[in-house]
Amino acid sequence: MAAEIQAALEAEDIQIRLEAECIELARDGESVTANVHCSAGSPQITGSHVLIAGWRMPNTDDLGLEKAGVGDRSRPGFIKVDDELRTNVSGIWALGDCTARVRSPYRL
Repeated sequence: MAAEIQAALEAEDIQIRLEAECIELARDGESVTANVHCSAGSPQITGSHVLIAGWRMPNTDDLGLEKAGVGDRSRPGFIKVDDELRTNVSGIWALGDCTARVRSPYRL
């Protein structure tokens, strides 16, 4: 889904920078300039708007996963799954931001 959203935004000439650290924003009239540390592309981007999306911890603490026997929660908040999104309990799957799998390859 992330790839489809990225493609749709890029089709509208919206620049997307992955794995970039914004170090400064400056407004100049109707435009905004972002100075970034990044592995690819110019260290400065100018446009009409800026959207910064950051990673957040999933909120899974109150789901009762322990009572269901879902194990290996060594990373707080995350649910460990296999390549088919199965947990260690038959019939329980997890997907999205509650699994660490969502981070790659679209990690910020």
